[in-house]
Amino acid sequence: MSSKETQLKIFLIANLLLILAINFIQMEALSLLSLILVYYIFIFAFINQKIGLLLIILFRPSLDIFANESVISFTETPINVTSAIGFLSILLALFIIFKNKAEKSPLSKTWLLFLGISLVSLFISFDKIISLKEIVRLLSIFLIYLSSFYLIKKKKDFVLLVKTIIFSAIIPGLLSAYQYFTHTGLSVPMENIYNRIYGTFAHPNLFAYYLVIPITLAILIFLIGKKEKIINISILGLSVLFIILLGLTFTRGAWLAFVLITLIIGAIQYRALLISVVIIFLMSYVLIPPIHSRINDLHEAKKGNSIEWRQNLWRDALGYIKDEPILGYGVGTANKLILEKRGERMGSSDPHNDYLKITLESGLLGLFSYLILATVTMLHLIKNYFKTKQVKMKTVNLVVFALFSSLIIMSFADNIIRNTALQWSLWSLIGGLMGVTYFKNTENKVEKNIDN
Repeated sequence: MSSKETQLKIFLIANLLLILAINFIQMEALSLLSLILVYYIFIFAFINQKIGLLLIILFRPSLDIFANESVISFTETPINVTSAIGFLSILLALFIIFKNKAEKSPLSKTWLLFLGISLVSLFISFDKIISLKEIVRLLSIFLIYLSSFYLIKKKKDFVLLVKTIIFSAIIPGLLSAYQYFTHTGLSVPMENIYNRIYGTFAHPNLFAYYLVIPITLAILIFLIGKKEKIINISILGLSVLFIILLGLTFTRGAWLAFVLITLIIGAIQYRALLISVVIIFLMSYVLIPPIHSRINDLHEAKKGNSIEWRQNLWRDALGYIKDEPILGYGVGTANKLILEKRGERMGSSDPHNDYLKITLESGLLGLFSYLILATVTMLHLIKNYFKTKQVKMKTVNLVVFALFSSLIIMSFADNIIRNTALQWSLWSLIGGLMGVTYFKNTENKVEKNIDN
């Protein structure tokens, strides 16, 4: 049987299964269409894994809007559209890994250490269902990294991945623009902030930090791209739009993350970029009152503002750690723990500090394993920067290093690990870059052995 005949049979069986399944699914029309889109992406992904992975990365940020739409419910744990795409991504990744099991990827050992300690904390968790869901979510991030490592082996594939991540912000961006013009964004009157846009995400902060990735990658395309001028100019135009949207989220942490990225890139290699961003940032501070006000809040001691609220939250959470310092309360349980300890009247139960979150959930062992993962990743990227002789690849490693480092730093003040769409794009990017570097080095070794 030819491959085309096999693919046709798979497609026909997939259609039949979908028709049967729709009869048992109770969802609104738009949510159902999103579920059908996810379904066909994965049918296609098993036929062409590389394109399938790119489609997953492209549409994943747009699907967060359906996070509360239940597909199937059992006990108290509903399976929603984002859960479905996570489950199917794991299946696809396992299929890809099985096909490429002979190759060993960088970072796998450090990832497995982090996942292993998280898994141990599952067994002592006070809410095992929440912990199990979090383990699956973390596993999906690792497997997306591995999938990208195995599938992105050439520079042209990596460039395509970069452009896919940039374009993935278009739908969330369009929706956020609609929110801005219709005044349907999030308002926080107590902080004098109105109409914060959030796109397809659950909160402006999540959207803002996601935008940092396509903006950074658009800068990368601008720095290294010469061919396809029309596409590159379009991407540069998108970056301007995304920067404006980033400003309208009023998320100071994401602003700072972007500034840190340009500081790193500018200080090491591109002074003009550094100067340009500093000028734009200063002009925005002087000319745009809401931005001026948000930045001033950082050093003005206003009672009850978000800075003081965070400090009180962190102080309370550090007290909880003392009771379970080694393995924590169970992976994924930080929100529920803080809510039970502090109550709803104290506001959001998000830790707003990833290191605090990890320590609450997996103890000091979990924190140590995560710090190892972050450190080893940064060392790989900076080592590749100095080791690579080709100018464009040096720039790529530098930009990805700056992006990853800035998010690691901002994790001290916000919830970045829980942003699944961001983590998938970030780790697919790292995996793809590791794949290009690893397989290129392997080819060079083979060529040298042949010559000898």
